[in-house]
Amino acid sequence: MSQDDSAPLTRDIAPFGVRMPPDLKERVQAAAKANSRSMNAEIVATLEEKYPRPSPDDLAAMLLTFLEYSAARNPPPNVMAAIDGIRRRLEAASPDEANQIAEHYVRELAEDLERPVD
Repeated sequence: MSQDDSAPLTRDIAPFGVRMPPDLKERVQAAAKANSRSMNAEIVATLEEKYPRPSPDDLAAMLLTFLEYSAARNPPPNVMAAIDGIRRRLEAASPDEANQIAEHYVRELAEDLERPVD
């Protein structure tokens, strides 16, 4: 079985303790055994199913929602112009292109948030 290249190595994932009622723990143990996995793998699989990664369309839609929210806050004209430009690009793009555009701007936003404020 090969590991997904995007998945972090187990040693790079911080442990996360969970308290659960004994009857729930028994159900998780039974499901893990039925699926031939550890309890941890069963919990992770269940959480991945419940909270899937956004699809490309979802990412573009989330960015559009964020832009609409930002525009409603009456930003300065230069920020409003940037919002309008991004919105037009997303709306004119194919789903795949919209995803690439959204990923680009989300990455830029994340980088901006990590920069120290002078």
